Amino acid sequence: MQESPPQGWTLLRLLDRLSLLLWIHLGVAFCLRALALGRPDPYGRPMVGKLDWYLFHAVSLDALQALWLALPAVLIILAFWRASPRLAVASQRIASIVLSVLLLVAAALGIIDGELMRFTGTHLSPGELRTYVNPAGLAEVPRMLVKDAGGPMLGLVLLFLAPWLEWRWLRQAWRRPQPAGRPRNLASLLAFCLAGWLLVRVLWPGEAREWRLAPPLQIALSALQAAQRAQLTPQRADLARERQAERWQRAHPNRLELFALPDLPLLHATPHRLCQAVAQGKLAAALLPKGLNCQEDQDHDGVTLALDCDDRRADVHPGAVDVPGNGVDEDCSGLDSEPWNVLLLILETHRAVNVGHIFPGRDASTPGLDALAAQGLGHTRAVANGTPTIFSFMAIHTGLLPHPDVVVATSFSRIGLQSLPELLRQHGYYTRFFSAADPAWDNQSAWLRRWYDDIDYDRSREEDAPMLAHVGEWMAKDLPQHAGNKPFFATVMTRTNHFPFDRIAGVKTTGTDDWRDRIRDTMGYTDAAMTALLERLAREPWMQHTIVIVTGDHAFPLGEHGPLRAYETSHVEAVGVPLVLWGGHPKLAPWRGKLSQEPASHIDIAPTILDLLGIDDSGAWMGRSLVAGGQGEAITVGQVEWGIERGQDRVLLDKRKFAPDGTPGPGAARRFERLTDPHENQPLPMTPAARKLADDLALTARWMAGLYDGDRIWPAWLLAAH
Repeated sequence: MQESPPQGWTLLRLLDRLSLLLWIHLGVAFCLRALALGRPDPYGRPMVGKLDWYLFHAVSLDALQALWLALPAVLIILAFWRASPRLAVASQRIASIVLSVLLLVAAALGIIDGELMRFTGTHLSPGELRTYVNPAGLAEVPRMLVKDAGGPMLGLVLLFLAPWLEWRWLRQAWRRPQPAGRPRNLASLLAFCLAGWLLVRVLWPGEAREWRLAPPLQIALSALQAAQRAQLTPQRADLARERQAERWQRAHPNRLELFALPDLPLLHATPHRLCQAVAQGKLAAALLPKGLNCQEDQDHDGVTLALDCDDRRADVHPGAVDVPGNGVDEDCSGLDSEPWNVLLLILETHRAVNVGHIFPGRDASTPGLDALAAQGLGHTRAVANGTPTIFSFMAIHTGLLPHPDVVVATSFSRIGLQSLPELLRQHGYYTRFFSAADPAWDNQSAWLRRWYDDIDYDRSREEDAPMLAHVGEWMAKDLPQHAGNKPFFATVMTRTNHFPFDRIAGVKTTGTDDWRDRIRDTMGYTDAAMTALLERLAREPWMQHTIVIVTGDHAFPLGEHGPLRAYETSHVEAVGVPLVLWGGHPKLAPWRGKLSQEPASHIDIAPTILDLLGIDDSGAWMGRSLVAGGQGEAITVGQVEWGIERGQDRVLLDKRKFAPDGTPGPGAARRFERLTDPHENQPLPMTPAARKLADDLALTARWMAGLYDGDRIWPAWLLAAH
């Protein structure tokens, strides 16, 4: 007579049956992920540049989701098991059906979410439903599916075919007799899930990549967390608005701008732009500020405010003679005649503490950048508005401070945000984005498709020297064909000087294998490649009419104040970056060869470029033109620590020490004096002015969260008016 197996062994076999269902689901999920990531996007561009870098992360996240989905089925079996092992065996069919239904729902939602990510760059969420589930949006769906460059109607076919096939395979699995032997499915599944957890949480984590690949259950949990984020009280929100208006006036002492719309508190517009919007029917006349007379002619040039783009200068009005290339739009055409080209270089992890013209010494590794600053305008107190790279990417392009809780590029790709290249395209510019890193990595691609004419990335050119050499050759040979007679705006993002700062084969090394020596070498490598690019472009005639701007995306701490991760601190070694403006533009002439000690940050880049090009910068830009004077201010919104710099004071706030109402608690703020203590090694007592600065920072950061969450930044009429 055969001995019956131990009861514990029977329970493991029941769970092994559930594990088989999960393996079937993961097999289908792997195929669907490969199709979603491996196909081109609907417009013919690659969804990702490195499929292998995404696919196993995606399936690892799917496996972790599958474990959670299996929990109800496991609880069913355990509940029956407590009553009777025989009942537990009988209950496995019920548990299998419950699990199968959950897996099929997850598969269907995953397909919908994956296709939505391909089309819009964001996930299936309540915000997306509010945005696109309307008559106009739904009417566009069939046309978009038919024209999908990744396969016409393929997404719709997968939505029906994949769940049907998975259902058939799941039914066959749970209808089979209970297999004998060891529970190998359970053991292998747990091992696979553990390996996946180690991959995405320990060995190779990445917040932006994980967001992009998040399965439906994780998306739902994130939406619940977002709904629970604390908001400012109306009184604190009004105070934040007042502080922003004060900040603007300090930065633009000679400008006449109006903050006219309560629902869009960041919006600043010239009186002319407001009158123009009313005349075009894009803004109700009742919303104009009291006392604004659109028929007024203050400069007595015979043109009323509604038509005159600067009613304080008699030489500026429609029909006036536009002086070429001076950065002033005298004839109110929207753009200076003979507009300047712009080349923006964003260098990976360029620490200000290793830049010679900012911190002279043995750690300096940027002779090319130092020479550029000596001929142009350099800034010694520039900082990134956030880390990692995706924070800087958004701040540079939109001129907005980051959201204090989430990544704007991933969580808010549905809302209307104007960008610098998008605005320049509307003014007749050709725009191109060069990158040494895969733009899909942290959801840059979803924005780049809107903002630029072309995106230039090739996996074979990920080191800076070959990538920058390609930029030089392309701009010398192919730019005229693409741009025609248009001026150009080109952004170049490097990659080599990325943590852990691996040295490049064939490049001379200095010092030891310590990170401080390695970053000095890799920064030197990028500096030499950038110098070679600029020397190559100097031979082109259009380079004499080109503005060059160089900055770093962020910096990196190497233990100077303890942390060894960029997101853990906002000290200067983590956020201090170079910021250099160079070129023969008349507005740059007074600044040539100077080093500014005013605080500056990435959100100042867009307003500066618009000022140099003579383009009205009415909108939600939060920064200031760096060539127009005014008091500087720099804010960093980090994941653990925030920073603000104004005058001589720099205040850092530890988010972990905030009070429940969102105000800085005891010990949360530390004050430094940046001019006498540039490395921030000597904390100073908090003064009343510093405490107000700390409150300004906390208030502004939390206020920005509400503006992003409520889509209250850029008005549709101004986006269209440009």
